[in-house]
Amino acid sequence: EQDRAKKELVRFIELLENKYKQPVYYMGMDIIEAKTYERFIFDNGGFLEIMSEAPLALNAHFVHREQAEDFKKALVETLKEILPKTPVADMFLNSIEVNDEKDQSLTYDKWDKMKELGE
Repeated sequence: EQDRAKKELVRFIELLENKYKQPVYYMGMDIIEAKTYERFIFDNGGFLEIMSEAPLALNAHFVHREQAEDFKKALVETLKEILPKTPVADMFLNSIEVNDEKDQSLTYDKWDKMKELGE
């Protein structure tokens, strides 16, 4: 299962790199409060962190909103290639948003609550 997940992550990053039109570099993995984070940095600034346990969570951070909007577009295009064509996938894709530092980000507490719903 772990090998399959790693292959899917590599496929996702390769597609994203192609859609985003800039290199994406692997920074490493961290385990914080029993959650595994895979981190990546973008060639033109910004970074991406993926919490790989269910429910999977993805946060990208940028200095400029324009970079975030470009990333969002590339992310949606990437996910459209990976996800099945279903109403649920469409709903998910439509829920992807760009926030600024004043908006609520995904906290450990929120992630734990979402995880409990799935169990």
